[in-house]
Amino acid sequence: MFYSDNPIQSKDNDKLNRTEFSKQLAKAILSYTKLENFTISLCGRWGSGKTSILNMVVEEIEELSKGIPAEEKPVIVTFNPWNYSDCTQLLNQFFQTVRTQLGLADNKENLSAIGNALQKYSSLIEYTTYIPKVGQFLGPLKSLLESAGAHLGEIAEENSGLTQQKEQVIEELKKQKQKIIVMIDDIDRLTNEQIRLIFQLVNTLAGFPNMIYLLSFDRSVVVRALEEEQNCDGEEYLEKIIQVLFEVPTASGSSVNRVFSKMFADIIFEDSNPDLTFDREYWDIVFPFCISPFIKTIRDAKRIVNAFEFKHGLIRGETNCVDLLAVTTLQVCAPEIYNWIRGRTEYLTGSAQSAGSITGEQQRKNCEEYLEMFRKVYPKAPHLMLQVIQTLFPKFAWNTNGYPFNHDSDAELRRKQKIASKDRIKRYFGLSLEETEISHCQIQDTLHYYSAEQLRDYFLELESSNKLCAYLHELLAYIPELSVKRRSLFIEELIKLQGEEKHYQCKSFLDPTVAQKSYLCVREILRISSAEENHSMLKMLIENVDTQSLPVVCDTLVTIESGYGKIGTSPDSTEQHVTEKHLCELESALIAKIKKLSETSCLLDCRAIDDIYRFWGHIDKESWDQYIALQLKEVVNIPKYLALYAHTWRGGKTNGWNFEEASLSQFVDIEDTYEKILRLKNTADFSALQHRFKQLAVAFCIWHDQEVKDRHGISEPLVNTVILDWEKQV
Repeated sequence: MFYSDNPIQSKDNDKLNRTEFSKQLAKAILSYTKLENFTISLCGRWGSGKTSILNMVVEEIEELSKGIPAEEKPVIVTFNPWNYSDCTQLLNQFFQTVRTQLGLADNKENLSAIGNALQKYSSLIEYTTYIPKVGQFLGPLKSLLESAGAHLGEIAEENSGLTQQKEQVIEELKKQKQKIIVMIDDIDRLTNEQIRLIFQLVNTLAGFPNMIYLLSFDRSVVVRALEEEQNCDGEEYLEKIIQVLFEVPTASGSSVNRVFSKMFADIIFEDSNPDLTFDREYWDIVFPFCISPFIKTIRDAKRIVNAFEFKHGLIRGETNCVDLLAVTTLQVCAPEIYNWIRGRTEYLTGSAQSAGSITGEQQRKNCEEYLEMFRKVYPKAPHLMLQVIQTLFPKFAWNTNGYPFNHDSDAELRRKQKIASKDRIKRYFGLSLEETEISHCQIQDTLHYYSAEQLRDYFLELESSNKLCAYLHELLAYIPELSVKRRSLFIEELIKLQGEEKHYQCKSFLDPTVAQKSYLCVREILRISSAEENHSMLKMLIENVDTQSLPVVCDTLVTIESGYGKIGTSPDSTEQHVTEKHLCELESALIAKIKKLSETSCLLDCRAIDDIYRFWGHIDKESWDQYIALQLKEVVNIPKYLALYAHTWRGGKTNGWNFEEASLSQFVDIEDTYEKILRLKNTADFSALQHRFKQLAVAFCIWHDQEVKDRHGISEPLVNTVILDWEKQV
């Protein structure tokens, strides 16, 4: 809904409490009963509501005049001086407007004599020196010099001269009981020359009785124009022409703010979106510090809201609407601040603004340095600029001795789409979502509506477009919005992601993997859920677990056990996601599930056998030892067993393995293991192994053959070359 800058037409639309002022002004005009000409001015800056007040004054005059006889009812003449470029046009059109509107009045028969007299007067005045400055007359008009000729002679014959015709107009005006109220609005929007012409016109007609002029303008603009055009004191000039000056009453801040807030609410709630959440507490912080100080008039309010509506329509749902309104306000009313923020997005949201340890002295020093900078950037109000940036950017507030109203974590800033989030801030200035990999709407759909099957399909779609990690990064911030009844669904699907080998691969050395992001999401779900809820979710998870996801489930329980100090040395209450009683029940259930799965599958084939070992070996070491002894009877399982004790390292460009003799010799005979692995060389059993187990077998043998063990370990390229040799005869 675009808010036009058109003035209101009636007091019924008055939202700034100017109705009473308009009524008093109307009464003051009607109460003037003297014959003498009278001039009133209504002054106010652009956008202050002058035209709206004039419209209400007209409405009130018409309302008060309803019971007055037609021959006494005032006549309102509205003259628009726009588009008249010279004196002749302006004067002729003024008299023509007056004559026309007199002809439309209720008492038009009696007023026609005035109209005719004015028409003759205007015809004569075109050919004479008719517009005096204060204290003197101008020279003859160009039209007089060009064509005084026959037409002037005809006029002279028909009339006895300009003075006599003016007296005729005055006599006709005196006969009437009706006041003629001439309203001239928007004088301050004219050129300097046109402004001068208007006031010379009013000054010329000062002798006409029963006429009241109501002039509307920005006083400072008109004074400056008169000084430049007349080479005189502009204030003094006005004083000679205007008898009473009224200033537009300043709209109270509360009134303008109330109108502004209503327009804003109409935009963000127009769709009746049930998923829309509005942070009223955040609004109560941002509005008084970052928005309200810049809204002086209703025109300011409309300009800001119109710009906001355009932006909101482009990036709806992908920004915080309060922050977007604040940024829009700055763009419209304080572009210097807006541009300063836009040029420092990474600094204001990144590590350079760490909210870590800092002394009070350093905070105060930072504050003074920024104030000095802001005095140059926004000299009209540097402290206001500091206030705005401190409010929107909590880390900046902390570092500059301000009060950080916002204590949201980075994840919460991201979830709430706030400008202080390094992942969100560019959206506020680019007005484009091209770089937005996962939209807010997509996140919301998965959180609230997707079934397990839809969620799996969506994960596959994201995986194919290399966006799954980006989705999980966003999901982590939104976990607090996940309803209790949908948490078990997400736990199960996220655990499945961690069970797949491919999700442990990263694009580059420092990039997080899908498995890592998924793990963090699971931890966050457990953190926000109650012990009872977690017990129920984990119990169901154990019932449905398969060999692929088994290591992840084992690792989850090991983490909880560590929280209670059952593994490791120091308890951690943040990891105690279930009660100890529940933990014992879950341990028993998982051991039973492991044993059942081991009957039909070789668990050594699992991606992370070490996670299974940490749980199984801790809870029931005897059955674990028995299982391993049974599996090692098969030579093909020995490389798989090495996965428990091989140290995997990752470098910038390659990976590798290392082994420690001390740890290996605790569980197997190193020489015997070496001999058994060599038996696999050039066999079908070796070729049937997963590639990672082939790598471990070869790496172990290379390590064993080294006279001096390389502390850097065995590199993957070397291992892969040897594997080809081990398989070439098969």
